[in-house]
Amino acid sequence: MIEKLKINNFNIIKHKTNFNTISFVVYIKVGPILETKENNGISHFIEHMLFKGSKKYSTRKMAEVLDGIGGDINAFTTREYTVVHGKVLNEYLEILIDVLSDMIINTLFLEEEFEKEKNVIYEEINASEDIPEEILEDLSATVFEGGLSYPILGTKENIENFTVEDLKNFKNAYYTKDNMVISISGNIDDSVDNLIKKYFVMDDRKVHIEKRECPFIPKNNYIYKELEQTYFEIVYKGLSLQDEKKYSMFIVNNLLGASVSSRLFQHIREEKGLTYSINSDVSMYEDSGMLVISGSLQPENLTIVNQLIYKEIKNLIDNGITEEELLRNKKQMRAVVLMDSEQNGFYSYYNAKNHIMNLQDQSAEDIVNAYDLISIEEVNQLIKEVFSSKPSIFLLGSLDDKLYHEVLDIWHSNL
Repeated sequence: MIEKLKINNFNIIKHKTNFNTISFVVYIKVGPILETKENNGISHFIEHMLFKGSKKYSTRKMAEVLDGIGGDINAFTTREYTVVHGKVLNEYLEILIDVLSDMIINTLFLEEEFEKEKNVIYEEINASEDIPEEILEDLSATVFEGGLSYPILGTKENIENFTVEDLKNFKNAYYTKDNMVISISGNIDDSVDNLIKKYFVMDDRKVHIEKRECPFIPKNNYIYKELEQTYFEIVYKGLSLQDEKKYSMFIVNNLLGASVSSRLFQHIREEKGLTYSINSDVSMYEDSGMLVISGSLQPENLTIVNQLIYKEIKNLIDNGITEEELLRNKKQMRAVVLMDSEQNGFYSYYNAKNHIMNLQDQSAEDIVNAYDLISIEEVNQLIKEVFSSKPSIFLLGSLDDKLYHEVLDIWHSNL
């Protein structure tokens, strides 16, 4: 049962469960989508600095206090929001709230820690440049205009040019009560209200956010990099989180390449043995989205694998899916939702994201019911809508212009 309320003008969502742990999550609606090219990476930098000292807790004390109670605290930045989250046994909830509130509200931004963290982020960027999947993820994001196309980590040049005042000013602009949501799930009662009232205290300034459009603009590109394998991404315009057809999209994604029984996995990896890795995934944002087919293989197999993927897509468009496939994939999605919902963190994250992305509240049962109502006609119509346009192609590896254009011709000469 979800309960929504305001405490000290913060948006609070509570979900009671019978677990022995409590999941406490704070979502802040800020990420690269609200950045510019000049300050790209600043949201992620601020996320790092939350852990580098607050009024009550030094970096070391913060770690010792949480370790001392067996608690867990962490954070991450996405293209649309930043999340700070913690998990503790029920009896240690007050300690967790004390630490989380102080690091979010009373971040010190000490100059010495700031300079050290620059080096940490440099190394994080260096590490990402050694991971082909992360290089391609940032490359494929360029199908969007504006902030959704920016890398979450930012650029080394931006990191070098940031000042402490830059971070403070950006945090003050966006870390406001009306731009946050606090979500708690676990074996809680009304006493948690008093703890939030005690520790989450800050001024009532409001955020001013101008709507930033990030249209999907198809494009193609490749990066030459000395690698044993060649990596590829085939990107189609997808659906937003707001779209009522999003659960049909999850079905399409699952049957296409997101499971071991999917068409791409079975036909290209299991039957043909042409690639170790092949899958599909969907990214949904508040106002846009994409479906991505990706894989890695030997360069000599790149053309034939893309031909096979093209044929599979063409077959989907022409013939649709079967009732048996729809039923099997509905069962898979039902299992995923219900299994996830038995983890205590499911509702704290899910409820917070729904709120901050302006989505309707849904229980796990509501999601399962949404899958049950999907018809084969809806799925087949969505397949035509998504896959009848030309995709964007992104490649990475030891390849040349000739191979790159061979792949482009497969996709752009036939559709």
